[in-house]
Amino acid sequence: MMRLSKVEIENFRGIEWAEIELDRDATVLVGENNTGKTSVLEALRLCLDVVKSDKTCNFTEYDFYRDETCQDLAACKPIVLTLSFLESEQYPWPEHIIQTLNEVIVGSDYSAIKLRVTARYDANSAELVQSWSFLDDADNEMVCKNGFIKDLRRLRPFFFQTTLRAAKDQFHGNSTYWASFLRNKDIDDNTRGSA
Repeated sequence: MMRLSKVEIENFRGIEWAEIELDRDATVLVGENNTGKTSVLEALRLCLDVVKSDKTCNFTEYDFYRDETCQDLAACKPIVLTLSFLESEQYPWPEHIIQTLNEVIVGSDYSAIKLRVTARYDANSAELVQSWSFLDDADNEMVCKNGFIKDLRRLRPFFFQTTLRAAKDQFHGNSTYWASFLRNKDIDDNTRGSA
């Protein structure tokens, strides 16, 4: 199974820069109030859950990091969120993932996929703009590969729950994400009926 291994966050909300290595089984964010735990989760949500198009920006002016040097939105540095999915010797990726995402996989010994989401203020249009891109081994943008974002989301779905009590709203047969799993032709009718 392909898992998210690392998150890099730059200029997002109260986080000027952070790099977080994620454990394969579970990662727990612990800290005082207002230290960025929710911001990390929101960064993941904006990268993986709300990927729609480059035509609308999912970020708001309140998502940009502010300090004494950038109180005005036009002076704020761009938001840069980089997600790394890494294969390992212990956890190799299945062949169907490698075949589907082959054009955006990098790495020599083991496969890696790096997705970068950026948001910035465009002074010409006076609007916020965002973009998604896959990165090569040298962290340069891969040209004309954005279409693979849909494949990545399908193969590595993401569920964001603000509270545990809201889980019942997402895990039923008509929900946005769960319904796609239930329609999977590889699931037998008995399993599908018990979901």
